[in-house]
Amino acid sequence: MAHDPVRATAIATVLLAAAAFASFPLLGWPVAVGLGIGLLLGGLNPILARRLLGGGLPFQASSLFRLLVISSAGVGTGLALGVPWAPLAGLASAQLVLFTASTASYLRQRP
Repeated sequence: MAHDPVRATAIATVLLAAAAFASFPLLGWPVAVGLGIGLLLGGLNPILARRLLGGGLPFQASSLFRLLVISSAGVGTGLALGVPWAPLAGLASAQLVLFTASTASYLRQRP
């Protein structure tokens, strides 16, 4: 696990969320907080997926539940802040980070 994409995603999304929170003077606090929370929720997604794979639940049921909870938290946060798109943009950005980390890990393992 030298090049663990889940760990890399968690670290990168925490750093990006910190940058989003720090950018509130430029973006406004609702957008910055929404983006940061979306990034943190998105970074939590692969960690939960890995943990739930070892559990006794079927993969489809655990994935459906996990994605429902994370998406609902993102939408609810966005609605509460008045910028429903900001947490969803953070979630999408976290997925892009996971894709990049997974691709880099795969390419490092190839001969």
